[in-house]
Amino acid sequence: MKLFNNKFFLVAAAFLIGALFSYSMISLEGAKSSHQGSTQIIQKVTPQRSKPRVTRRRNLDDINARQQKIMNKMMKVFDQSLSMDMDTNSFEVTKYSDSEYRYVKVMAGDIDESTLKVKVSDGRIDISGETRKEEKNSGKYGSSSSSYVSSFNKSFDVPALVKEETAKISVNKGEILIRFEKS
Repeated sequence: MKLFNNKFFLVAAAFLIGALFSYSMISLEGAKSSHQGSTQIIQKVTPQRSKPRVTRRRNLDDINARQQKIMNKMMKVFDQSLSMDMDTNSFEVTKYSDSEYRYVKVMAGDIDESTLKVKVSDGRIDISGETRKEEKNSGKYGSSSSSYVSSFNKSFDVPALVKEETAKISVNKGEILIRFEKS
């Protein structure tokens, strides 16, 4: 039952169920519209009723409109949950070389340099740390503050034809520069 406590699973399951329902409604509507005369809205007045009766076409349109609203809400919730779980810095990695060295430059953005760890081993460069954001607001009736802390782990390959053990790492304002001697 732990599976039902997972928000991501519930949102994904709801999205899939909604998509299947929408697909079945569209398929049903397409099958009905292939018959002649079923695409026209026909009103019939019967002696027992005082209100005109509208064919199923209008009902399908109402169902489709409601289904579209539900799907839009679900997508919004789904997108928000993904952005909360995956909201980390986007790293820009640049590799270049000169006559003696190969360089890997990583633009990491707003990272907390005190938590930054860079490890070079087994042909991989592993970077981990935290991003911290704090916001303080003061107004007429008081003040508020909020903090956001997000951890990240990024990994990528060491450049080819270098001596991995000669890696020199320098960090300056969110820019990580790793220098390797050429082999």
